[in-house]
Amino acid sequence: MPQPAIARIERGTVAPRFDTLERLLAGAGATLEIAPRPGVGVDRSLIRESLRRSPEERVLAAGQAGRSLAAWTLESQRGRLS
Repeated sequence: MPQPAIARIERGTVAPRFDTLERLLAGAGATLEIAPRPGVGVDRSLIRESLRRSPEERVLAAGQAGRSLAAWTLESQRGRLS
């Protein structure tokens, strides 16, 4: 690939096509891998809400959630939940 074409890609004046990107990566001994981005699809409002609480409130809430989960698990094992 001509150096001026690579320079245009590096400057961001053009976006390479997929096949061009593959060739450039192959020349560098690399490949392109598609993977999900961490955090995509995460409801950040729940995280922000939790962080507004004090550490003590978060610990108490976590304890309550654990007790609720334990109770739910017990009830599901007894066949009382559908």
